[in-house]
Amino acid sequence: MEDREQLLRNLRKIKAQLQRIYAAMERQAEIVGQYREKQVGISTDGAKNKMKLVAAVCLGITLFIQSLVFGIGHGDWTTTIILVVCISIIVLLRDKKSKWKNLAYIVLVLIVGVLLYDLIRFREFLLLAFSLIVVIPVLFLSIRTVNKRVDIKNEEISHFNQDLQRQYDETVEEIDALREELWQMSGSWFPKDYYSIEAVNSFISDLENHRADSIKEAVLQLDNREYRKRMLASQQAILDIERKELINMQSMRQELRYANLLSLGQIALQGSILGAVQSNTNAVRSVANQQRITNHLLKRR
Repeated sequence: MEDREQLLRNLRKIKAQLQRIYAAMERQAEIVGQYREKQVGISTDGAKNKMKLVAAVCLGITLFIQSLVFGIGHGDWTTTIILVVCISIIVLLRDKKSKWKNLAYIVLVLIVGVLLYDLIRFREFLLLAFSLIVVIPVLFLSIRTVNKRVDIKNEEISHFNQDLQRQYDETVEEIDALREELWQMSGSWFPKDYYSIEAVNSFISDLENHRADSIKEAVLQLDNREYRKRMLASQQAILDIERKELINMQSMRQELRYANLLSLGQIALQGSILGAVQSNTNAVRSVANQQRITNHLLKRR
């Protein structure tokens, strides 16, 4: 009787320690989910960006001439409206691979090409030159303004992420200490593959209801109920969550209850966002190849 009561007391201590680890891991996952991506400015370096810049100049010239000559001069805003609609569609679909986006690009290029060709064909070189003098300074001033705002915002994001990194590092130290303490108090007698809240609850229930008189018998009872399969499935589920784009907090909470919290390592950040927090460099990604803050690392003890 005394052995059973002592075993129950020890199991309750393990349960309390696992709950502390569980709470720390949950806070850790929430911290990871708060990390912010740095914004992407407008780059003019490289052949691809220079081509985009030329395209923007052509588009700006077309809109300027269309609005100035045909809009204000003759009251015909039809082409201007069509151009604005095409640009709006492209902006709305900029993060999606859509046939409508491609169609909008094609229509936009055709309209710009036809209008510029007409200007060249009718030798409107003075108007083109005037448009260049107006459009290019406005375009570069706009790029400079946007990039300045992006730099200010990224500085704020950097400070915010640094504070999160500090909080995250604290949870890493806390979890390491809790896991070490748990190992010291129970590593010599508790089965190493069963450090989960659900497993300990099962052991406590079996001992309290006299279905088992020892840890060995409680483990057999647990395995007969196929809890072990569930625990292994939870380990895999957390690995699957790691591969997803965003941390699913509800799923994480559910699976952590079954997962082996002693062998389950800290949820860590990888990729350019962690690099940004640590060095504040090389974290800005292109819009086309944007990566999400998602990866968290599972480390075996």
